[in-house]
Amino acid sequence: MMMVLVLLCVSAITWAIQHRYFKHVQKQQLPKAAIVKFATPVYDKALFDKFEQLSRKYDTIKQNYTVKGFITMIDKADTTTQMKNVDFVLCKKGNALYYKLGTTETINEDGVYLYIDHAGKRILVTQQKQIGNADAMQNLTRIAATLKSEYYNMTGSVKNGIQTISFTNEHHITCKQYTVSYDTLNNEIKHIYTRLTNFRDPLNKNKDKIMDMYLSEWDDKALITTYTLPGEIVKSEGKKWKKTKAYENYELISI
Repeated sequence: MMMVLVLLCVSAITWAIQHRYFKHVQKQQLPKAAIVKFATPVYDKALFDKFEQLSRKYDTIKQNYTVKGFITMIDKADTTTQMKNVDFVLCKKGNALYYKLGTTETINEDGVYLYIDHAGKRILVTQQKQIGNADAMQNLTRIAATLKSEYYNMTGSVKNGIQTISFTNEHHITCKQYTVSYDTLNNEIKHIYTRLTNFRDPLNKNKDKIMDMYLSEWDDKALITTYTLPGEIVKSEGKKWKKTKAYENYELISI
């Protein structure tokens, strides 16, 4: 559910953890050790132009989109929160959203917001939420516009038709690395990797937060009705919600 609040960083798919994390970091006092002055980096123009072209191509993500793939999240400071190679689907159409991560589903449509935990057999239901750009995957265009001003160094490589562009700044207070890989034939993004800091100890590499995402689909098709619909989970009876027969053994929590 936290992913819905961000997603790739998404990152891109900078997908809620990062959004909340950045907001929290802004409230912290920047450690004096992290205040370092840098010269503005010089980028390879052709390589950066490629990245900007890719950013413009995927700018439609703030509109309608479907993203599929699998994700790994590692918090080196908290080994209890590891997530490795978990399948996900994120589909957004207007203010409607469907998000599946492993054994959980989040549905936000038809006036209803649902979070279903299939492993724990729990359903959370409340009114539909307004979806803003910050609740979707971070706009890649914004990333491209700010990387140089944040003193990130840029490197690039090509292997088997896959172009990888990486931006790193080991002294950055929130994000030390952002890497995106895409197919040079069709400019489709295949991989996104981000390395975030621990806001309590931002210069300690042993406490970094890793988000590693491999994408099998990322386009503007938003066939949200092909996924689980709210009416398949709950039905309204007056001012109350009732579980459907398929979910009668789930706990229902109404907010």
